[in-house]
Amino acid sequence: MQAAVERVDLEYEAAFFGSGFDLSARNMEVLRSFHEGIGSSYPIRSSDMQISRGDRLSEVRVRISLFGGNGLIDVTEDRLSISFEYM
Repeated sequence: MQAAVERVDLEYEAAFFGSGFDLSARNMEVLRSFHEGIGSSYPIRSSDMQISRGDRLSEVRVRISLFGGNGLIDVTEDRLSISFEYM
C-alpha cells in the first residue's frame, strides 16, 4: 500500500453568542484552561502565550502560538479561531 501526504493547512472558527462569555474578566482562566489541556501533550512556553487588553471590547484577546509559530489559537470576546499551517 502506498500513501501520499500533501501540504495541508487547517483552520477552525467558532462564534460565541450571548453575553455570558466575559473574556476581559476571565482571560487568565481561559489561558490556563488551554495550557492544561494542550500543554501536557504539546509544550507551551510562557513566551507563546499572550493576553491583549484594550480600550475596546474588540481589542481584548487571548493568543497562544504553537509549533514554532505554525499554529495559533486566538480567542476574542465573540469568536475562537484555530489555525495550523504546514511548513
